[in-house]
Amino acid sequence: MLFVALALSACQGGAEPAPIASATPLSIPMVAATAVATDISTPTATVTSLPSPSVAPTSTATVSPSATPAASSYVVVAGDTLLAIAERHGTTVEALLALNQLTDPDSLAIGEVLYLPALGTGTTPVVGATAAVDATSAPMAQVERAYACPPRAVELALPLPDEAIRIALAPDAAYLLAGGDLYRLDLEELAAAASLHPESAMPPERQVGSYWIQELVDVAVEPGTGDLLLLDKTNDIYRRDASGRWSVEYTAAPIAGVSPDPQYLALTADGDAVFVLDADLARIWRLARGQARPTTYASGGSLSDGVDLAFSDMAANGDASLVVLTENGGLEFFGPSRSTSVAVAPGWPAEVTGGSDRLLVVDGHSREVALLGTASGQLDVIFRFEGMRRLRSAAFDGSVLYAIAGDRVYRLPLSAVDDACEPVMYDDRYLFDGVDVVEALAGFDLPFTGAALPSRPRSFPGARRLYRYGIHEGLDLYPGDVSGLYYGSAVLAAAEGVVTRSDASYVELTAGEYESAMARVAAEHRAPPNLLDRLRGRQVRLSHGPEVESRYCHLSAVGEANVGDTIAAGVPVGQVGVSGTSAGVYGGSGGAHLHFEIWLRGRYLGHGLGLYETMRLWQAVFG
Repeated sequence: MLFVALALSACQGGAEPAPIASATPLSIPMVAATAVATDISTPTATVTSLPSPSVAPTSTATVSPSATPAASSYVVVAGDTLLAIAERHGTTVEALLALNQLTDPDSLAIGEVLYLPALGTGTTPVVGATAAVDATSAPMAQVERAYACPPRAVELALPLPDEAIRIALAPDAAYLLAGGDLYRLDLEELAAAASLHPESAMPPERQVGSYWIQELVDVAVEPGTGDLLLLDKTNDIYRRDASGRWSVEYTAAPIAGVSPDPQYLALTADGDAVFVLDADLARIWRLARGQARPTTYASGGSLSDGVDLAFSDMAANGDASLVVLTENGGLEFFGPSRSTSVAVAPGWPAEVTGGSDRLLVVDGHSREVALLGTASGQLDVIFRFEGMRRLRSAAFDGSVLYAIAGDRVYRLPLSAVDDACEPVMYDDRYLFDGVDVVEALAGFDLPFTGAALPSRPRSFPGARRLYRYGIHEGLDLYPGDVSGLYYGSAVLAAAEGVVTRSDASYVELTAGEYESAMARVAAEHRAPPNLLDRLRGRQVRLSHGPEVESRYCHLSAVGEANVGDTIAAGVPVGQVGVSGTSAGVYGGSGGAHLHFEIWLRGRYLGHGLGLYETMRLWQAVFG
C-alpha cells in the first residue's frame, strides 16, 4: 500500500547552479521472482472524484503523540513462518490471518505482501500516512482504497513488437513507448474499443534532421501546446508536435566543469523549460528554450535516489513544484519552497506523473496506482487480474484510469472501482522480451570471483555514453566493484559456453584512426555499428544456447580457447585491459575495467527498458 504525507521544509532550488552533494549509493529493493497470491485486506474505499485545483491534497488531521500508528506491511522472505512474523511484529497469527484474509498459516510464498495490524489496535489497520520527516507540523493524508478487477475494469492486449514502458495522454491521442520507439493510439479507441491498434509514430528512418533516434525511454506532454517531449537514452531530447512534425529540442553534450557527464533518467516540462532528473549527480537540470547548456535547478539530498519526476502545483503550500519519486517510494517537492514526504511502498516505485491538481504514483510490485488530489486526499487503486505483470506506467484523463503492465493495458472508469476483489496469482517473473531471465541465465556468475554489482546507474546497460553519443550496452566492472582487480586480472566465463569469437590477433587503433573515428562520431552524433564494435576493443564472445550470448570487452589478452571450443564456467577467457579506449590507443593502462554484456534474442539485456528496471533484471540474475 502506498501512503504519502507532506511537510514543509527549507527553501531549495532556483536557476543558479549549486554545489552537488555526494550521491549516496543506490539500493533497489528486490522482490522474489515467483508468482504469489496477492494480499486481500479490509476495503475502506469509496468512489471519489478529483476536486478543483483549490482543494488541498491532504486532510486536516495532524500528527500528535497520541495519534494511532498507521498499519504497515511486510514482504515474506525465505525461511519466514507466520508465527515468526507475528512474534517479530508484536501481533498474533490469528490477527495476521484475519487481516490478510488467509486460511492456511503454512501457505506463505516468498515475495508475498502481508499487512500488519497497527500497534495496539487488534486486527483492523488504520488507513493513513506514516509520519512525515518533519513530524512537528506534518498533516496526515487520508487514504481511501479501491480495487480494479473484472468485469468493471477491462484488460486489453497491446499488439506491439515490444512491451510498453510508458503511456502518456496528449490532447490528440494516447502515446506509448515500447522497445525504444513511439506509438500512437486513438483516444476514442483506447477509451471504448474491445481491441487496440497502435501505430508507429516514429519519423522515417528514425532520423530527425541529421540526428538518429536510438532508444526513447521517457515521454512528457508539454502544457499549453500538447507537444510531446521525448528523452533518448543518449541524453538527446526531441519534440513531436500535434501535426506529427519532429524536431531536436536539446542535444546531448558535455558540460564544462561537470564530471562525470550528466545521466538523464526522466524528464518533465512546465511550458517554459524542460527539467531532467540526474541521480548520478544528484541534480535536477533545467533546460530553457534557446539555452545551449542546462543549469542546476536543485541538487543533493534524495535526488541521488531519484527514479522519476513530474511537474505539479500540489506542494503543501500550493506552490508550483517539481516532484521527485525516490527509490524507497518517497516524494519530494522542489520549487520556491521544498517539502518532503514519506511513503510506504512494499513493491517498487515505477513512475510519478503530474497535473495541476493531482499526482499519480505507480507502485509496480503491488500493482497499485495512488491518485493524490482526490476529495479525500488520496485514492489507492489496486489492480487484481490473474497473471498480471508488474505495473510500469499509468495515466488519468479525469474519469478513466489507464495502466500498463507487460503486454497489456488496463482500463478503469473511476466510477466503477470495486470495494473488494478476489485474490489472484500475479506473474512476478523477471521477463525480458518474453524470456524469464532468472531461468534463462540460471547458473550465471559475474566474471570475477567475489564481484558485486555496482550501485551506479551509469555503469549499467542503457546508460548514456556521451563521448560517442551512444548507449552503453553492457556492465562496467572496476576495481571498486571487484577486490584486487587490476590491469591483467583474469576474466572468467560467466557460464559454460561455446567460444564464437576470440580476438587473439587484435590490433589496437592508431592515434590517427582513433581521432578520425571520434571526428566521424562528432559529425554524425553517433557511432555507426562497425565503429562501435572497434570501440569495444579486444573481445571474447560465448554462446550459451539458443539466443543467449555473453561478451567480454576491452581485454588486454584472450584465453587459450579457440573458436568452436566449449569451456566451463569459471575458465579464464581473457585479461582485464583498456583496448578500444583512449588509454589503449595512447599506450596507457589507466581506467582498466571489464565491459561485460549479456545478449538475449539479439538484444542487450536492458534494451527498451529504463535504467532502474534494467538494474533490477541484473540484480535478479546476479544478486
